[in-house]
Amino acid sequence: MMRRLVFLSLSVFLLAGCTRAASAPPPTEPALNFPTANPASTPLCQPADLKTSSNFNDAGGEIVLGVTLTNQSKNPCALSNPPQPSLIDANSQPLEVKISALSVDQTPPTEALMQLEPGESVIMTLVWRNFCQTLPGDSLIIRLNLADEKNLEVFINLLKVPTCNVKTDPSTALVAPYSYPP
Repeated sequence: MMRRLVFLSLSVFLLAGCTRAASAPPPTEPALNFPTANPASTPLCQPADLKTSSNFNDAGGEIVLGVTLTNQSKNPCALSNPPQPSLIDANSQPLEVKISALSVDQTPPTEALMQLEPGESVIMTLVWRNFCQTLPGDSLIIRLNLADEKNLEVFINLLKVPTCNVKTDPSTALVAPYSYPP
């Protein structure tokens, strides 16, 4: 329970730094009542559809990474949930990090597909722990597997890595489901 509270507190702090898409001005004419698209019938987002921003925070030896994805296309697209990230170093080499989905009790439950309307954003949060290797350079790439072997790479200038607590334990990362910004 305490870990969940710490994670949620850190997520709120981290998300405050993520950018949020600007709201569209209200329509000047009455809106037409078209049916809302079903995420299952919406095409999956492609890398060109998404604009990214990111930030990180040192949380007492853990690093909390946040990525905001904004649909910059003219059409709705969907993201598979939960996110499928991997961590890559500045030399394009995968880091030895065991990534697991964070179990979050949400009401309503997390959707398997998150639909993004044009200009709409979602956030991915990742908590990285116990890194006992040397990171070449001062940058990190979060590679998100979107669909059909299409990947989106998000570059982060990382000033710090997680504290190495136990050399014999693996480095781990917990990834939260995509969520809409608060």
